[in-house]
Amino acid sequence: MLLDGLYQHSGCTVALVAVRYDEIGSTESAFMRAAKSAMQSLLAAKWTPVGRTETMEGKPDYSGMTVNERLFSAGLIADWDVAAHSRNRKRMVELLTKVDLEDEADQIVDTILSNPQRYGF
Repeated sequence: MLLDGLYQHSGCTVALVAVRYDEIGSTESAFMRAAKSAMQSLLAAKWTPVGRTETMEGKPDYSGMTVNERLFSAGLIADWDVAAHSRNRKRMVELLTKVDLEDEADQIVDTILSNPQRYGF
């Protein structure tokens, strides 16, 4: 599943560190084949899981993460999807508050609910 299809799993991040261009091999398809090969090599390697970093207060450090990354890291992404699909504004704000977005929660939710199709809901 992780590597199926033209657009692989969006929960993975790969940093592109070098690009060479040629007229034949620089198509989107060629790039995706190269990225898929690199991901397969990464998946075959031995990994050591690391936990989230925590702040001095012992809370998870969500700084530098997008909204989706925060929700995923906190294990709340499925709850978020349910709340967003059902247009449950109160629940959406509650979930954003759990990932340290108290100050921005109302604006984020209002933006999404003003055009849910744009955000995949």
